[in-house]
Amino acid sequence: MSGQRFSYFYAAFNEMKKYDSLAELITDYREAKGLTQLDLAGKINVDIKTIGRWENGLSLIKQDKEDDVVDALFLP
Repeated sequence: MSGQRFSYFYAAFNEMKKYDSLAELITDYREAKGLTQLDLAGKINVDIKTIGRWENGLSLIKQDKEDDVVDALFLP
C-alpha cells in the first residue's frame, strides 16, 4: 500500500470508531458505501466467498488486492 493511501486510511481510521479487527472495519465500510458482498466482489474481481472470509476474519487480504480494497471502500 502506498504511503499516501496508508496515511489516508490511518487518518480515517483514527477519526472513526475503533475496530477490534480488520474484518469488522471492512464490513462497516462496505455497508456504509451501500455495497453488498457481491457488489464488492465484482468491483475488486474476487469471489464472493473471499469477501465472506475477510468479513468473518477467516483470511486476510492478499497484498495484490490491498489497493483494490482501498479504492473500493475507503476513498471518497
